[in-house]
Amino acid sequence: MKNLKTLLLPLLLSISLVACGSDRLKWNYDGTVSSEERVIKTSLQNAYTAQETPSGLFLGGFKIDDQGINYPYIAYVSRDLSQQQEWPMDDMVSQIFVFDDQVYVVLSEGEALSLQGAEWNSSDLKFKPDSIVVWSDKDIIACTPSPLPKASTGQGSCYSLFNRWKVSANWQTQKPIVCEGYLLVPDRHGSEMVLRQIDITNGDVVKNKTLKKEVSDWCSVDF
Repeated sequence: MKNLKTLLLPLLLSISLVACGSDRLKWNYDGTVSSEERVIKTSLQNAYTAQETPSGLFLGGFKIDDQGINYPYIAYVSRDLSQQQEWPMDDMVSQIFVFDDQVYVVLSEGEALSLQGAEWNSSDLKFKPDSIVVWSDKDIIACTPSPLPKASTGQGSCYSLFNRWKVSANWQTQKPIVCEGYLLVPDRHGSEMVLRQIDITNGDVVKNKTLKKEVSDWCSVDF
């Protein structure tokens, strides 16, 4: 089992997912984190994904050395901005998410680590490379984007880790989303876009909706 040791503060993080502060923390791509009262800088020079928990904020990104080499890291900032912690990763961080009161990180090749105390340990969750988690309530639903037209063949998909279903999903930037108990999956062919409504329990297509124009909020689509 892989253990990734902390480099900085020897504090033991206790990630309680019960009592939540009323003020949300904000983060920026330069690695800064702010509340209404103050702004602090983390060790990340490039941050691109985040997950807020009641105890604080997790950031995924890179530390960059003097030669411009990127090193993947996760940084944590407590809710009152008084404490920080960081962990080096063996691979690029794709996403940080919470499932069953546990904080997880998905690495770019599909490995998932869970935070146990102050260490990230290998978990039993397995993802496809380049997966993005779109729902993590009673099940975990993840999606992979379609390859760029000239990059490779194949198509994107969405799949359930526990209910074991899979559907094709032709998307690249605007990711699938779960709304009112249904997974909304795009199927784009040229200029035509069909939005499919998927039952999250079994992966069955419930309805299809052809979109005449671009829609920024798929949850607003009336099926």
